[in-house]
Amino acid sequence: PAAAPAPTFTLRAGGVVAADTRRGVLVRRSALTGRAGVAELSPDDALAGILAGFFVRAGGAGSVLLVDPRRTVHLVHLRNEFLSADPARLFGFDAALGVREDPAFELRRQIALPFVKLHGTGCVAFSTAGEPARLELTPEAPLTLSSRSLLGYGGDLSVDLVEDADPLADLGGGPVLSVSGAGYVLIEA
Repeated sequence: PAAAPAPTFTLRAGGVVAADTRRGVLVRRSALTGRAGVAELSPDDALAGILAGFFVRAGGAGSVLLVDPRRTVHLVHLRNEFLSADPARLFGFDAALGVREDPAFELRRQIALPFVKLHGTGCVAFSTAGEPARLELTPEAPLTLSSRSLLGYGGDLSVDLVEDADPLADLGGGPVLSVSGAGYVLIEA
């Protein structure tokens, strides 16, 4: 039997995340701290606008080293599915995944970066303080939460900005989002 491919993202001692570049990865520029082996870096032109230049493409026989202080890695494996993610909270993702700005995420006047929509089969590495919560949503039970808690979401969900936060709830300031539909959200405290 054929050997299983090595995992794309691996947590190393000291909180360093190594991303295997043999199959190609896109990584967040601000997390990139070094290379091992013969890892080659090139600009990524998959995204335009405010996200242009946010990620760098890495390939070749080696790995890139990623660091986000006081954060660890949380992996999500997509199997021919979609995931919308906060780009500032990603270490990176497999280059085999398609990527574009999430057109449904129209919160630019309140949130600096639009989410990215990833699709296909591959690995996504989130930069998190700990294990995020995965909440399943149904159309009958929408979710309201602080935008800074939202790491990503998948399924048939609609995300809307709530203009006025609930005065009885302390959601930590900043924009408050309403998420409705069928799917899941990944949140972090």
